[in-house]
Amino acid sequence: DTELIYFTYHFILNLTPSMSSISALSSTHFADKAKEIKLLLAEPDLDLWRLRELALSDGGLVNDTIRKRAWPKLVGLYDFYIDQSDSQSSSRNEEHNLVTKHSKPEIEDEHGSQPVIGESEPLQSSTTENENSKTKISNLSKTVPASLDAEQIDRDVSRCTWHLLTGSQRSRRMQMENKHRKKVAVLLRKKQKRLGNLINLTLLRTYEDYDGERLRYYQGYHDIASILLSSLGGGGPSSSDASSPGSIQAIASSMGLDLASSVLAHISTSHFRDAMKPNFLQLQTAVRLLLMPLICYFDREVHAFLHMCEMEPYFSLSWVISWFSHDVHDTTLVKRLFDAFIVSHPLLPLYMAVAMVCHPNNREEILMTECDFA
Repeated sequence: DTELIYFTYHFILNLTPSMSSISALSSTHFADKAKEIKLLLAEPDLDLWRLRELALSDGGLVNDTIRKRAWPKLVGLYDFYIDQSDSQSSSRNEEHNLVTKHSKPEIEDEHGSQPVIGESEPLQSSTTENENSKTKISNLSKTVPASLDAEQIDRDVSRCTWHLLTGSQRSRRMQMENKHRKKVAVLLRKKQKRLGNLINLTLLRTYEDYDGERLRYYQGYHDIASILLSSLGGGGPSSSDASSPGSIQAIASSMGLDLASSVLAHISTSHFRDAMKPNFLQLQTAVRLLLMPLICYFDREVHAFLHMCEMEPYFSLSWVISWFSHDVHDTTLVKRLFDAFIVSHPLLPLYMAVAMVCHPNNREEILMTECDFA
């Protein structure tokens, strides 16, 4: 465990290179690394250990185009068809068409966000005579069945904004004149609806596939889902998809959410299983038993200060259960963290929390803070 903490500590130090080296890293190292990962992914017999090493090393998996191909394989999904040539261009065009349908001003989406679903009608407009030629899957995809926690999901996704919008869209939302800001608000509501659909479909998928206790939604899970939606978006259907038209997988596939919901379902039943129990009792016990003793091992001064302030270890809980996506607003950095967490032991986010507290900059700020629990 101590070796893993040291690794995590140095991992944090390397997350944000100095400004003078960013351009050099971007133009040389990251380009070469992206090339290596693409060649690796093209191999008929994928070396998962090498892919894992690349995900943990400087720069992670580099960009969303690679993540869309690598994340499914890293969680054990090998049968998704992804058109590499269209993975970004098609999503960019669909997003542009959706926005211009509601407004004349163009809203840029430099990260290629995926197409979104309208919220005024239940996923599609009502069927007309001209639509009778649509497949059964298309007709069934109009309604997403509700999960056990659908009401809470609706409340939380309605407040989720940051990771659903790109940098330019957030800037427009804050700075543009009122009528143009409303257009971004329309786009945001549609993305929120799509996010809610993703979460409900994922939970329903775990009900079908997981024989144990049903996983439950918790506040913070929507932040994780928003990162997967941003990175994976639509994605192609499973190449071996033989699911019936009425299955959850078929509905997810018809909505372009099969890839994202499959990956999210896999990490939900592995990395987030303890957090998705009916209560946090088991997770809180693990945090209480591990966090403070590890901080004490690596930095006795900080531990003594926190103890004097009667600080409970639960300040790190939101970091752990959301993989830092709730508290870190740099979406690119959060995706870099996800690269590491997906290929690592489920306790790595907790070790990351220890390393964050013991980081030289953070420990100095902690020790200079007035000792007041409030």
